[in-house]
Amino acid sequence: MLSSRLSISLFLSASLFAAACNKGGASKEDLALVPQDAQVVVGVNIARMRGTAMWKKMMDLALSNEKSKKDYEEFNKACVDVGSADGPESIFVALPDMTAGGKDGAVIIRLKSAMDDAKMTKCGEFISAKNNEKLVTTDYNGKKIYNGGSGGADKGGLVLIDSKTLAFGSGNWVKKVIDIAGGKEKTSAKNNEALVALVKRAKTSDAIWAAGLVPEAARAGLKGNPMMAPMASMKSALGSLDFASGLAIDANLDLGSDADAKAINDMATAQLAEAKKNPQVMMLGVASMLDPVKTEAKGSAFHFSVSYNQQQVDEMVGRFQGLMKGFGGMH
Repeated sequence: MLSSRLSISLFLSASLFAAACNKGGASKEDLALVPQDAQVVVGVNIARMRGTAMWKKMMDLALSNEKSKKDYEEFNKACVDVGSADGPESIFVALPDMTAGGKDGAVIIRLKSAMDDAKMTKCGEFISAKNNEKLVTTDYNGKKIYNGGSGGADKGGLVLIDSKTLAFGSGNWVKKVIDIAGGKEKTSAKNNEALVALVKRAKTSDAIWAAGLVPEAARAGLKGNPMMAPMASMKSALGSLDFASGLAIDANLDLGSDADAKAINDMATAQLAEAKKNPQVMMLGVASMLDPVKTEAKGSAFHFSVSYNQQQVDEMVGRFQGLMKGFGGMH
């Protein structure tokens, strides 16, 4: 039903076809719109990516066949031209503790160009038609939740918070977003001190970033594996990818002790050394690509980073494409 597919369709379309974050990354306004029990947040700063070599490669890949190109053009016409400079300015994803088995979540999209109910209806009708469903709307606290099939707003959907802010997600969370935006609900993720502190440390101006608190249930699941035992004390994680001048990856794991951080770094160092000597890696000629990979233990944190210039990225992409062609995966 559109309740879930609307969110999935729009999110995938926006991600693949350039829903964008503003150049400054996550804002306090984004945290201030999602529920306080958010545990994981993700940002995609496509505005930073526009014009880069990686951006062009991604768009060429996404539009590599006539069907995807047609779907892209139809989505842009019915909803919003997500690939243009006037496209959406931000996308912000928030999720709760997923180990509890819940299916909640919310996505906030900031628009550069204003949207009204008429445009929202047109967009909703387009997506529902793609899912062989009929668009329905439900009024909730002065806002329309766009949905389809049975269940109405209880199953979630898409809502226009204001002329330049869209939200969609599960029925529970999309209603919470409406209540928070309208002032009915006084608390939000900005009151989640642990998450706010983590986001402040993240490189939110990078192209893609994420930050999350690790629940006890997730840690408990690692305790029984001797190889993963040091990870069992992990409290939080954050990381980012950037494509401004090639490819840069940065990640941090916050552990319960300096010893655990050192143990993880020791394992990573050993595995990296083994990978460089792996016959298959050497045969593919990518062993040198592992040289820029850096790991270190910084107190109780494990840090991983790697940076490639554009020439190195192009070489890796070329090798990958050649490998795929060799297996008949690309034509």
